[in-house]
Amino acid sequence: MQNNDEWITTSEFTKQMELVLDKIASNELHYLNFIQPIHEKMNFLEIESSINTPLSSKQIQFLKALAKEQGIEIPKEAYENYKECNVLIEKLSKSKPKKPPSEKQIKLAEDLAKKYNLNLPKDYKEYWKSCSDFLDKAFKEIKK
Repeated sequence: MQNNDEWITTSEFTKQMELVLDKIASNELHYLNFIQPIHEKMNFLEIESSINTPLSSKQIQFLKALAKEQGIEIPKEAYENYKECNVLIEKLSKSKPKKPPSEKQIKLAEDLAKKYNLNLPKDYKEYWKSCSDFLDKAFKEIKK
């Protein structure tokens, strides 16, 4: 008879689970992130992660901000169900309009590019993230 539970004693699995436990201890992950892989490996029934997982106040604040920004009404289920809340946050985050950088950010990016002979991204004037990423990279280059 073949033993199919050797996976639980491998150093790689142990290492992965220790990393997950460290993240749970620092509140970066939920305990279900530890239990689900074990249950799946052992062929237990799938755990419904949204049943007992409480919503954090930060999740609710973020959801409200996204909904307000996009003029969307939040369904009741999103306040009551962890999974529904996260699905809606993901959906609204993807459809979130791109925020332009400030005039000061644009000017700083252009000044740094000219002074240090750096290439500006094509969309640095349209997208805050693109401009911000360029500035971060530029400051790292300057420090070298």
